[in-house]
Amino acid sequence: MSELLDLSMYVVMRGDLEAPAGKLLVQAGHAFLGAFKVAGPVRQVHYSYPTRKVSLRIPGLDELLQLRDRCEALGLPHHLVTDEGRTVFETATTTCLGIGPLTKDEANKLNLRGLPKF
Repeated sequence: MSELLDLSMYVVMRGDLEAPAGKLLVQAGHAFLGAFKVAGPVRQVHYSYPTRKVSLRIPGLDELLQLRDRCEALGLPHHLVTDEGRTVFETATTTCLGIGPLTKDEANKLNLRGLPKF
């Protein structure tokens, strides 16, 4: 159980999108909350302890979808965010991926350390 007390959450933002900082912050909030909701009660206990939240950048949509597919293959909690396109974006636009809470070993399986900070 101690490994589950040292979890991190991640948001991976598309680096190819042009949008105001506020819009991207809102998208990140959707990603964190969505991933947390699908994580289940065993992982949700981590919110009772100090935790890390990490924001990362990925080049574009194709790479983001590949990362989502790796999360699915490994059975890791995640949430893909698609904006409806009512304000900043002209059409529905996939913006980011929330992942976690994850252990260090799970994060290493996704090679998240290879992505730059956002």
